[in-house]
Amino acid sequence: MQRKKNTRLAFEGSEHYIFFKATSLIPSSELASIQFLIQQYGQIHLPQDQSICNGSFTEFITCQLDIGTGEDHFTSLKMTKPFSPDLGFPDYNILKFDFPKLTTLVIYQTGNVKNTTLNILDRLTDLPLLGMVFITKDYSIDSIPIGFPKNLPNLKIFSIIDSIQKLNFQGFFNNSNIEGLSLSGVRFSSFALDSSYYLPRLKQLDLHIIVDTPISIDMQSSSFPSIQSLSIKTFGSKSNINLNMQSLWELYIDNDVSLSSLSLGNLKNLNTIDLNGQTTIAGNMTNLLGLDKATININSLTTYPFSMFPPNLSTFIMRNSSCLLIPTIPLPPSLLSFELSNNLLLAGSVPFSTIFGDSRPNFKVDLSFNPNLNVGIVPNNWCEYGGVNLQNTMVSSVPDCFLCYYGNGDPNILVPIIPPQNFVCNITFTSLNLFSSMGKFNLIGNLIGFGYPNAQALVPNRALVYNVPNNQYIVGPPRDYNISFYSMGGKNVTFSMVEVYFSVANATVVGNVNRQLVLEFSYFNSYLPHFVQFNQGTVNCTSINQNATHLVCSIPNSLVLEPTFMYNLRNEIIQFNLEATYEPKDNPPIVTSTDYSMETQTLELYGTFGPLFNFPLIIKVSNLTCRIVTSSVSLMKCELDTVPKPGPATLFVSIGGFDFISSSLLYFQPNSDNSGSSTTTTTSSTTGGSKETPQQICSRLTYNCYGHGQCDNNGICQCNENYNQIDNCLTKYINTTIKPNTTNPTVSFDIDGIDFQFEIYSIQELDYDGSILQELLLTNQTWNVSINTDNITTFANYQLFLGNDSIYETLLVSSDLSFSSIGRNVIFGDTELVLVPNAIKVGFSISNWQYQSNVATLRAVFKSIINNNQTISVDCDNQQQSIDSFTKDQLSESIQYLRVVKDNIQFNGRFIDFVLSDGRKTYSKTELISLTPTNNDQSIALIGINLPQCKSCQLDPDFTPLIIEKNNDNCSSPSKTWRIIVGVVVGGVAVAAVAIGTIILIKKKVAKKHYESKLNKLNVN
Repeated sequence: MQRKKNTRLAFEGSEHYIFFKATSLIPSSELASIQFLIQQYGQIHLPQDQSICNGSFTEFITCQLDIGTGEDHFTSLKMTKPFSPDLGFPDYNILKFDFPKLTTLVIYQTGNVKNTTLNILDRLTDLPLLGMVFITKDYSIDSIPIGFPKNLPNLKIFSIIDSIQKLNFQGFFNNSNIEGLSLSGVRFSSFALDSSYYLPRLKQLDLHIIVDTPISIDMQSSSFPSIQSLSIKTFGSKSNINLNMQSLWELYIDNDVSLSSLSLGNLKNLNTIDLNGQTTIAGNMTNLLGLDKATININSLTTYPFSMFPPNLSTFIMRNSSCLLIPTIPLPPSLLSFELSNNLLLAGSVPFSTIFGDSRPNFKVDLSFNPNLNVGIVPNNWCEYGGVNLQNTMVSSVPDCFLCYYGNGDPNILVPIIPPQNFVCNITFTSLNLFSSMGKFNLIGNLIGFGYPNAQALVPNRALVYNVPNNQYIVGPPRDYNISFYSMGGKNVTFSMVEVYFSVANATVVGNVNRQLVLEFSYFNSYLPHFVQFNQGTVNCTSINQNATHLVCSIPNSLVLEPTFMYNLRNEIIQFNLEATYEPKDNPPIVTSTDYSMETQTLELYGTFGPLFNFPLIIKVSNLTCRIVTSSVSLMKCELDTVPKPGPATLFVSIGGFDFISSSLLYFQPNSDNSGSSTTTTTSSTTGGSKETPQQICSRLTYNCYGHGQCDNNGICQCNENYNQIDNCLTKYINTTIKPNTTNPTVSFDIDGIDFQFEIYSIQELDYDGSILQELLLTNQTWNVSINTDNITTFANYQLFLGNDSIYETLLVSSDLSFSSIGRNVIFGDTELVLVPNAIKVGFSISNWQYQSNVATLRAVFKSIINNNQTISVDCDNQQQSIDSFTKDQLSESIQYLRVVKDNIQFNGRFIDFVLSDGRKTYSKTELISLTPTNNDQSIALIGINLPQCKSCQLDPDFTPLIIEKNNDNCSSPSKTWRIIVGVVVGGVAVAAVAIGTIILIKKKVAKKHYESKLNKLNVN
């Protein structure tokens, strides 16, 4: 058997794909079953072969592929097109359908079938997944098979509509799992439901049936324990219905034959009842305690079908009855709507005080189309009703509220009285001042209308609720607001409106002695004075400052604040009791990162600065005052009047007497015009008196690009393929095998037995003076390690595990190592790094460190073994050139390069001067902490990378393996080869998880010329 296949063709340079689907087979018995249906119901638009599942007929047919067998099976069938006689006859030998995956069957016809003797219900058996069946006007159905449904375990919904033939009723669906059953327009010779039936899951039953003989329906909770909705409409014969089901929620009854009876038993959860036709009601509806809405449309009734209204009824509708008088049964307080309409016999007067005495505002009454009913004088309290319909009744007079708004189109107010010619509507208001709350306001007055069309009536004609267009929240002083009232032709009134709503976003208590409550608002109209009180209004919080977003008040020293306390906030209109928390503590400022614009001389400080109201703010940079431009709880901007001196600077911030100081956060770059950087090795080495050309100088100083390239006319080495131009073609990219450590983020790099290590040692918290407050050693800790690869890039993640009992329980320390055999781009902050093939990138992060003071900072400490003296051969004479272990920035003394040489192999790291503090780029100084000799040749160096007080600190180094090939074509000695490992950029730190180098191109904010110059100095000093 042929399986379905998907083939994808991708064209070079195109994003488009073409899919080919090989045809799978429909089993022969299933194909015969669908052919039966197509022919029986004349569905000429559907093919009768394997192509029916090709996806072209999904409106009517859906199929599912069985991956195991490669066969297609039908899941949904819809025979809904008009009958066409131009097809063959269905095979009468098919006694049951073969649809193992069918879930839905829909047949919608107009009465035509090919063979009326072939009943589809006889063939609906042994279908394990069939859940829904809908059949309309299928005149082949002459009976419902005894025991139906047979072997249909998942059938939940079954519906037959308009069956012309009389069906038998002999226990169908008994003991089934059916949940919804609908028989509408179906004819039966006889019909009965009794206690012999058990349908435990049936929730909805609709019986709109035509029966020749009397109908008997006795439904008990024991037989129908889950029934919620019952609709019975019978024609042709009287019915006797007895209901006693506690789960029933809604009931509809309609019988067109007199002498039909309805007995209501225990229906305690019945919510809605709708009774129609010629039914006689037995049982006391007063006992229906859960009844909310009752609709009764029975012509034979001469009074209510109860002696008292059900106690929780909210809506009562009685139409087309034969009542002669309005029954004097008082309406219950729960009733919201009362209708007694369309009764030609109803006469007499309306007993207003007797039946409407307990009615509430917004009550609705409908007495329409009772032409003999004498309503008389409508009482004044009906002005507070939300709906009044007195059409086609006898009304002598109505209150002014109905005359004021006569003809305004309100569908809820319909009275047959026209205002006199000189009628004047005297609308009054308690005040012309309106107070808006989030764009919503109340209007209080008299004769102000029923709310139609633009308002909602709280109490009609007395209290209305309006919405400002788009619910606009408009702060500021009172403004004019116009409202138009219909009032017999229109009346415009101009009010004065002000917004009074407020919402507190954050409440903070500042200080321990002179405490202040600082409220930050999400919504606030500062035009209005606002007041804060404690202890249920007995203690005032003296207002200090109030602006568009904040309110600050002074808390009395005598008031004891609990950790969670209540306060009252109010203006002249509204007030709220609110909750806040208090933890006695200082609120000193903390600066986590800085950014300086040389063009505007603007300094940005990011961090935590607390509430800033009424507090003196001071920012100084060394001896320069920085003039504050803007300030908030997380960002302050200031401007320097003079250009700061290049190099590191001390930062001082004071807010309300709380100080912050740091000597490691600020570094001002020197002006690029005076940096002394040059483009190439040759120009940096050129003296004013040289008569050599740039090309000649390049050839002399780089040994003609070390034999791996050519000096161009500008004195720049143009390297051969795979050679590194940054060091003038001295080194060549090589392939190497990199194996990440499987236990901790320390990587040892071994070349021909020469071992290099650069490992993380500890994390230190430092005080402002550099003293160590606490230190976490990392050398013998446990790490959770995961290593993954996508066959191009390998990723190793190291998570420090400290245990739940550690004092560093919330601390998160992690390292991420990745390397790839192909070139790639990585982003660190706003700097893009281009990594060559086989480069290693290592990330290191520290989060949630618990600092001991606002001036405390972190230092990541790394350990490496360096040589006390080291050299490297650079020419044909094997001259030894001294290599310094450290190169530092002249202004800040920050380490820029670390170099370790062993047997002509060099390990080189470079530290750039920034880290990420809470996601923002900021200055970082790298320093030599200690140098401890181990013997005459080597020493242990501890190198520290300084970080600000950040919640999340990130470092990101890179390394790349390189090899030096010395070309000795002009030397008499044989050609020799030296290897060297040159690490070009360490992104803020050289992490212990790495012992390999990288070449990066910094595309953003870092000048390529500046790096080339320093690399030239490093390699060819």
